[in-house]
Amino acid sequence: MKIPILRNVLFMKKIGFLFLTLFSLGIFFSACDNEDFDAPPHSEPQYSGESNITIKDFKEKYDEVLVEVTDDDILEGVITANDISGNLYKQIFIEDETGGLMVAIDRNDIYNDFRVGQKIFIETKGLYMGKYGGMPQLGYRYSRNNDGNYSIGQMTWEQVKEKIFKDGYPDPEIVVPAEIDYNDFTEDNYGRLVKLEGVYFDDSGQIFSYPDEEGSVQTLNRVIRFAADESQTVTARMSSAADFASDTIPSGVGTVTGILTIYSGTVQLLVREKDDMDFETNPDGWGIEDSPWSVQYALDNMDQDKVGWVKGYIVGAVADGINEDNPITDNYGIAFEAPFLPNYIVIAASPDETNWENCLVVNLPAGSDMRELVNLSDNADLLGEEIMVYGSIETILGAGGVRIANGTMDEFRIGNIGVEIFSASFASSLEPFTEYSVSGDQKWIWDSYGYAKMTGYDGGTNYANEDWLISPAINLSGYDAANISFEHVSRYSNNNKEDFTLWISSDYTGGVPSSATWTQIVIANYSSGSSWDDWTTTGNLNIPEEFMGKANVYVALKYLSTSSKAGTWEVRNLVIKSGAGETIDDDDPDMTPEGDGSRENPYNLAAVIQNQGVSTESVWIYGYIVGAIDGYSISDAIFEAPFGEANTNLLIAASPDETNPNNCIPVQLPNNSVRPVLNLVDNPDNLGKMVLVFGTLETYFNVPGIKSVSNYVLDGQSGDPDVPDDAILSASFLTTLEPFTAYSVSGDQSWVWDTYGYAKMTGYVSGTYNANEDWLISPAFDLSGYDAANISFQHLSRFGNNTEDFTLWISSDYTGGDPSAATWTQIVIANYSSGSSWDDWTSSGNLNIPEEFMGKANVYIALKYLSTSSQAGTWEVRNLLILPGTGEEIGGGEEPGDTEETPQGDGTQENPYNIAAVIENQDATTEKVWSSGYIVGVLNGSASNAVFEEPFGDVTTNLLIAASPDETDPNNCVPVQLPNNDVRPVLNLADNPDNHGKLVLLYGTLEAYFGLPGIKNVTNYVLDGQSLDDGTDDTPDGTIILEASFASTLSPFTAFSVTGEQTWDIDTGYECAKMSGYSGGAVPNEDWLISSTLDLSSYTAPYIVFEHAINFANDLSTFTLLISDDYNGGDPSSANWEALTIPIMPDGDSWDFVESGNISIPAEYLVGGVTIAFKYVSTDEDAGTWEIKNLFVVE
Repeated sequence: MKIPILRNVLFMKKIGFLFLTLFSLGIFFSACDNEDFDAPPHSEPQYSGESNITIKDFKEKYDEVLVEVTDDDILEGVITANDISGNLYKQIFIEDETGGLMVAIDRNDIYNDFRVGQKIFIETKGLYMGKYGGMPQLGYRYSRNNDGNYSIGQMTWEQVKEKIFKDGYPDPEIVVPAEIDYNDFTEDNYGRLVKLEGVYFDDSGQIFSYPDEEGSVQTLNRVIRFAADESQTVTARMSSAADFASDTIPSGVGTVTGILTIYSGTVQLLVREKDDMDFETNPDGWGIEDSPWSVQYALDNMDQDKVGWVKGYIVGAVADGINEDNPITDNYGIAFEAPFLPNYIVIAASPDETNWENCLVVNLPAGSDMRELVNLSDNADLLGEEIMVYGSIETILGAGGVRIANGTMDEFRIGNIGVEIFSASFASSLEPFTEYSVSGDQKWIWDSYGYAKMTGYDGGTNYANEDWLISPAINLSGYDAANISFEHVSRYSNNNKEDFTLWISSDYTGGVPSSATWTQIVIANYSSGSSWDDWTTTGNLNIPEEFMGKANVYVALKYLSTSSKAGTWEVRNLVIKSGAGETIDDDDPDMTPEGDGSRENPYNLAAVIQNQGVSTESVWIYGYIVGAIDGYSISDAIFEAPFGEANTNLLIAASPDETNPNNCIPVQLPNNSVRPVLNLVDNPDNLGKMVLVFGTLETYFNVPGIKSVSNYVLDGQSGDPDVPDDAILSASFLTTLEPFTAYSVSGDQSWVWDTYGYAKMTGYVSGTYNANEDWLISPAFDLSGYDAANISFQHLSRFGNNTEDFTLWISSDYTGGDPSAATWTQIVIANYSSGSSWDDWTSSGNLNIPEEFMGKANVYIALKYLSTSSQAGTWEVRNLLILPGTGEEIGGGEEPGDTEETPQGDGTQENPYNIAAVIENQDATTEKVWSSGYIVGVLNGSASNAVFEEPFGDVTTNLLIAASPDETDPNNCVPVQLPNNDVRPVLNLADNPDNHGKLVLLYGTLEAYFGLPGIKNVTNYVLDGQSLDDGTDDTPDGTIILEASFASTLSPFTAFSVTGEQTWDIDTGYECAKMSGYSGGAVPNEDWLISSTLDLSSYTAPYIVFEHAINFANDLSTFTLLISDDYNGGDPSSANWEALTIPIMPDGDSWDFVESGNISIPAEYLVGGVTIAFKYVSTDEDAGTWEIKNLFVVE
C-alpha cells in the first residue's frame, strides 16, 4: 500500500514518541517480537455506476448563465488541475476526451482530497451550471446580497461528498496537456489543460505577483506573447497566494502549460504550478528582441513569411550596379570594403565573413533614421560591429535578406542606439515612480488593471488638484541622444495639453517638485477620449539635448484639474531608449489647429488631434495621402508601393513627402463607396495627392485617427452621387439628414444620420422593441410648371412589415411641425429589399407623383416609419431624387394599390409562383421554391445595366425574367442567379440566345439579387419541357446501403472539428457538403465528416462512390476517405482509421465535380459498427476547398 509521504512522516513521529515514552517508564515488551500485525485496512475507491453524458454534451446542454441540473446526468473525468500551488482558488478542472470543465468548490486545499490524475464521477442532478465572465462552470447558485438574485457560485463540501466520487487511485501520468497555439483559442478548448510553445512573458524579470497595498491577496495579469506572431497574446493569471509568486518571471522563449479559460472576452491561462513554465535557451533564437534569430536560421528559413529580429555583424554593403535586373550571384555583388553605397548593409554571423552565400542583405529605407545612422558610406567605423535588425526574412536582390519596413529606431539595435535605458510598465505597482500631491486630496494610484492612474473626479464631484508622478534618478551619462515614450488614455480634461503633461529635470532632489527646475517635453499624441480602451502611444519623444550626459535625470507626469473639470489620466509601459526621437514644438505652425470641420474650412491634422473624441459627429479633414498600414499598428506603416493588402486604410499627413508614421493620421476606409476610390492597393497613383475626407475623429490603430469615412474629395471629384441638372429635389443623406427634417410623433427614437452615409430609423434599442411613429420630411419643393414628376431612392428594410411600417407620403398643405395637422397621400413603394442582409440596398423604383400635386408650388414628401412594442424594424434610406417626367404607377390614395400582376401560385412545380408572388414572398422562407416567368434579358454588372436584346456579351451568371416575353423595363423584372452548376450551361443567354422570350420554371430561393427582389441558388429548371430530372437515374444499380445527397443537410453524416474554427457545412446553392480552411487567409484546420454507423455484416462486396470537387489546393493528400470499425462518436482520434484510396481525384484547381470511381470496402470491415469519414486538413499556407455530393454505399 502506498502511503503519502506527509502521512508516513507523521506516523513515524508518533511511533518514535511512543518508544521514547515506554523506554522512560522502563516498559518494553520484547515478547511481542514474533507477533504479526495486519496492515491498516484500505481499499481502492471504486464507483459502481457509469457516465451517461460527455463533458462537451453536458456544457452544450446547460449552456446558460445559470441553470439547475434536473436530469440524472453523470459526468466522468480526470482531474487536470487543483489548488496545490495556491494559484488556483477553490476550484478543480476535469477533462474527458471531449473537453474540460471547471468545478467550483467552497473549500481550501482541495488538492489534499482531489489529486491531479484522479478519475472522478459527478452525479450532477441538483447542482447548477452557469457562466462567470462567460466561462462555464459546475457549482451551485449564489446570491451575493442574499436578495434572491442568483449567479453561479461554489458547491459546498457537503455537496461534494454527496455528488463527487473517486474511481481508482490517481495517476498523474495520464494527464497530458494538448499542444495548441493561438488559432486554437476556441470554446471547445476552454477548461482544458493546454501547452503553449514558443511563447514569452512581457514582464520578464519582475516577480509573478505580490499582495496589494493592504496586504491582501491579489491576482495580476501577466501577458504571454507568441514569438511567431507577437500580436497574439494570452493573459496568465498569477495570484499572490501562489507558492511561486515571489519568483522571477523567466526571460527568453519557452513553454507554458495551464488551463485555458475565458473571462469577459479575454482568453486567460491558469498556471497550476511553477513547473508548468519551462524556459530553455535556443541557439537559433526565437526572433524576439531578447532572443533574436541567428543569421544561419534566417538563411535556412528564407521566404517563409517570417518576421522578427536577426542578429549579426556588419560586413559590407551591396556593390555598385546591383539591382533587381542584375542581382547578386557571387562575391562581386557585395562590397566587403570601402567605398560603400548608403542604401544597403550586409550582415553575417562572423565579422570576417567574405562569402556572399553566408550573408544577409538589409535594406535601409530612404529618409529613415536607420539609413542615417547605419549606412557605411557615412558611418564606416560600423564595419565589423554587431547589429540587430527587425524585418521580414526574404530574398533581396537575389541573396538572402532582411527587409526593413520603415527604418525607425524600433527596427534596429546597434551600439547604444535603441538600448533600453529605463522602463516602468506600471503593470503591478507605481514603482519605481513616486507620487507627490501638491494640492488636492486625490493622488496618483496604481490600478489593478495594470496602469498608473490619476483623477480629480471622486464620488460625482470634481476637485482641484496638482499631482506629480516622479521617476527615480536616471543615468544618461554616456548617451548623446535618448527618447521617451508611453501609452496613455486621456479623458474628460479641460485641455489635454495643459492638464496631462510630461516634464524633465536634472536638479530635482526629492520632495516638492517646485524646488527644482523642470523642462516640458511636449507629448505628440493624446487619445481620443471616447473610450477607456483608446490606449494611445505618445510617440518617441526626444529628450532635450541639455540633459544628455547627465547622471541624475528625473522625468515626471504632471496632472492638473479644477473644481469645474477633472479629467482622468491612465499611463502604462513608459520606456526611455537611447537614440533620437521626435521633438514636438508647441510653436510649430504645423501643430497649430486650423479649420472648423466644415467642407469649406476643413480641419488640418493638428485639429484632428486636438478634437479627438470631442464629438461623435462627422467632420471634414484635409491632408496628403502618404501611405497605409499593412499590419496591426502604426509601426507597420508603408510609404511606397507595393502596399500589400492594405486596402482598408490610408495614412495622411501635412506634407506629401512625410515618411515618419508618428507624423501621420490613419484613416479607416469602410467597405462602402469610398474604399474602391481611395485605397492605395488599387489606386497607387493617389500617393502624394491632397484629399478631403468626411468622417469621425476617434482612435484608430491606437493613435488619433479618422473613422467611418463616408465621403471624400480627390482631384476635384467627390463621393457625392451625381445629380441631374434638371433635378427638382435631391438628398443623398451622405453626410447629413439635411435638407430633410426629423419629426417624432411618438416614441423616444427618431430618424438619425448614420456615419456610413444614409438616413436611418429603428425602434429597436438595446434588445428592446419600442413603439414609434417617426417622419422624415422634405423641405417645400416647387412643382409649378411640371405636368409629371417621379421620385426614387435606395433603401434597405429589415425586420419590419415593409408595406405597412416603411411608407412614402406626399402633401401640399403641410406647414411644418406635427405632420398629422396636414393631409397626406401615400405613394406606394414598388420595391423593398429582401431583409436578408445589411448590404441589400434596393431601388424603390421610379415612383409616379400623383397628378393632383402637379403645378403646385409648396409640396412636401415624407418617409413614415412605424414600430410596435412587439416588432421594430430598421429602415435605411439614401440617394433620394425627384425628377421631371412620368414614373411608374404602383398605387395611390390612402391604401396601397394593386400591382399590374396579382401574386399567384404556391411555389410547387405544379403551381409555381408568378413574378408578383416572387416579389411578395421575398425572404418568407429559406427553402427553395418553384417560380415561373419569361426570359427577357440579363444584368451586365449592375441593376441599372439591363440588356434586353442580343448580343448579351459575356454575361453567363444571371437572367432577367418577367411576366411578359416582351418586357423591357428592368423595374418589372426579377433577376435570377445562375450558379456554377448544371443549370448555367443550359439557361444562360450568352451561350443560348434562343432562350430569349421562352417561358422557364426555376427552382431556387427567393432573396435579393443586385439589390432587387430576386431568385438565387437555382438548382433545377424546366425549359421547353426539359429539366434536370429528365434522363437516366443517377442512383447506382444494386442495393443502397447508405445514401447522402448533401443537397440540404449533412445527415446522415456528422461534422467534427478537431482544430480550427471552420467546419463542414452545407452549401445550399450548389447542394453539396463543403469544407474550406480559408477565412480571410489560409487557416490551419482538421475537420471530419463522419457517417452514421453501418452494418456491413450481410454484404460481400460493397463499395463507396460519390462526386467531388476540389479548388485552390496544392496538396491533394490532405483530402482523404477513411473507414473504422471501432469509432463510438466524438473525437475521431479515439478510434483506429484506415485510409481508402480514392481512384479519381479532382485536379485541385476547379469547381468541376468528378465522380470518385468505385471504392471497394476491405473484407475485414464487412462487420457491424462500421463508419466512413472524410478527413480535411489545411495549413496556414494551403487551404483548399472540398465539395462532396451524391454519396452512395452500395452492394
